[in-house]
Amino acid sequence: LECKATAAHVECKLFPDTEVELHALPAFLRCPWNQRKLERWFNSPDWKITLNGMGMRVPAVESDLVYMMVHMYHHILMEGLGLRQLMDYFFVLKAIAASPTKEDSIKASYDELSRLGMGRFSSGIMWVMREIFDLPDELMLCEAEEKTGRLLLDEILTGGNFGRFNKNNKGLHSGPAIGRILNRLKRNMRFLTLGPWEVLCSPFWSLWHWFWRKRYG
Repeated sequence: LECKATAAHVECKLFPDTEVELHALPAFLRCPWNQRKLERWFNSPDWKITLNGMGMRVPAVESDLVYMMVHMYHHILMEGLGLRQLMDYFFVLKAIAASPTKEDSIKASYDELSRLGMGRFSSGIMWVMREIFDLPDELMLCEAEEKTGRLLLDEILTGGNFGRFNKNNKGLHSGPAIGRILNRLKRNMRFLTLGPWEVLCSPFWSLWHWFWRKRYG
């Protein structure tokens, strides 16, 4: 079985036409103190797992409000974010609308995201959700911020899913490791206001991860 390991998951070729990732961590952040907060959240009662209609264990919709925002944050800083991921989040917000604890869940989710250093990113995503998906005010996690939202929307429309169409992403996944790390830092400086510690810690995390993969991956 052909496999490739990262610090978060193992990529396996189990099927000829479907990518499979076996995750040891549901998600991760590059800033070490925010990562510790995220791990504590995953190990707390707030991280809820439920069974879907097929009998598979999946995050409860209340947990997805945080988890999927973390996942989008990871994508915007790693390579690019697509509208398909925002559409997924739109349906999570629509699903929480039917919950009797809607207001409490929304407030708790935003409080957790702010604690993880993602408050401004969340406010920008809310602006995009309102402009593109016409998200009603009662489902907003927080007040929408236009400046951050326009920055994100420009990146989304320029790069597409995984940033495949953004010429500025050239050199993020090929070439020497140091070159890839520096190219990503240069790209992410425009996102410094979204979470400065996550951007500034990223080169050190990438360097550590390069050595980790040399040893284990």
